[in-house]
Parts: sequence; structure tokens; C-alpha cells
Amino acid sequence: MEGSPRPKHIPTGFKLTVPAKYVASKNALAQAGVTLESAFVSTYLGAIDEFSSSELKTTAGAVAANEATHYSFFDAILPGANAVLPAFDPSRSLRPGQPAR
Repeated sequence: MEGSPRPKHIPTGFKLTVPAKYVASKNALAQAGVTLESAFVSTYLGAIDEFSSSELKTTAGAVAANEATHYSFFDAILPGANAVLPAFDPSRSLRPGQPAR
């Protein structure tokens, strides 16, 4: 099959398990999406200052913008949501080895 990974390039031993509470309802799934996408946007925006290459800074910014569109999708289907990311707070940026809160 054209474009399919060859068997030697197929990862093995990987299993993703999503706890049932995160997919128990549309709202639970949407809230999980909002939480994850918020973390992704913050991660990429926080990475911009860490990169010295302007090409990497631009790429990180573009990925953050893309992740923000995912956030909007998930947030828009939650009751009372407005599909707009809250203002980014640079003081909440994660640093290497720092746990997410």
C-alpha cells in the first residue's frame, strides 16, 4: 500500500488508555479537550522564549495558533463557553522538569 509505514517502522508496545471519566459524556470529553489544548498552547508559547532560532520561534508560534483553534472547537461545545482562550499568563509557563498544575 502506497504511503503506509513498512512493518519495521510500526511502533510496538505502545498502549494508550483513556480513563472512562474523560469520555463519559460530550461535556466530559470537551472539558478534557479544553484542558489538554490549554496546556499545548501554553507549552508552545512558553517555548518561544527558550528557542534561539527565529525559525523555531516562528514554528512554535504557528503550532500554538493551530492548537488554539482546537481549543476553540472544544470550548465552543461546552455550556456557557465562549470559545476564546483566556489571556496567556507568562508566569504560568512551565520550565523543564516543572510539574503541570
